[in-house]
Amino acid sequence: MVYEYLANSIAIPNTLINTPQLFGQIGLNTLGATGTPRVLLKGTISLQLPLALVGITITIVRGTLVTGPVVCSATSTFSLSLLAPQVIAFSADDFNPPITEQLVYTAFVSA
Repeated sequence: MVYEYLANSIAIPNTLINTPQLFGQIGLNTLGATGTPRVLLKGTISLQLPLALVGITITIVRGTLVTGPVVCSATSTFSLSLLAPQVIAFSADDFNPPITEQLVYTAFVSA
């Protein structure tokens, strides 16, 4: 089975169910930061899937690998009656991350 994360922008084809696919990454320069750091990440993703797949999981990790510390993970259930792309909005908060030269956060999506 082939499905794509697609909605008028980047198309990410995926042929393996439950295989996380990278869809976003950001690096933050935190060198010299003082106090208690807080990182707030917000985003949206628009997906179009076959009717057989109704559960989508968004996972945000600190680092570049899906095995990194999870900052946020949520599963959204899709409406089977809507054939158009469906939008998922997410918000992830990371309180008191380690102060390093650069913090990297990576977003993955899986079905």
